[in-house]
Amino acid sequence: MSLSRWVAVLTLGEGWHNLHHAIAHSSRHGITLRNGTVAYLPDPTFLFIQMLERISWASRLQLPTEASLLARANDLSQAEQDISIKLEPPKPQLSATR
Repeated sequence: MSLSRWVAVLTLGEGWHNLHHAIAHSSRHGITLRNGTVAYLPDPTFLFIQMLERISWASRLQLPTEASLLARANDLSQAEQDISIKLEPPKPQLSATR
């Protein structure tokens, strides 16, 4: 079990909080990608929010579609590639001296 999973269990789901930064409107944070497909993780916080919805203490819960999750992951992957290219040191220029 990964460290994030232990943190999620001990904090009732807050270990998955990083998804909130990628998709802020999602009421569910226990989502990841495995081999290019969306996988749902145990998310006690989401279960609690669903319970609040059932007793009318929460409403209009929003969940991202799998297509939007995959598109966002692709956007983030491209941004990471762009950053890594910018961080590479410039290649030395060969001067033509005689």
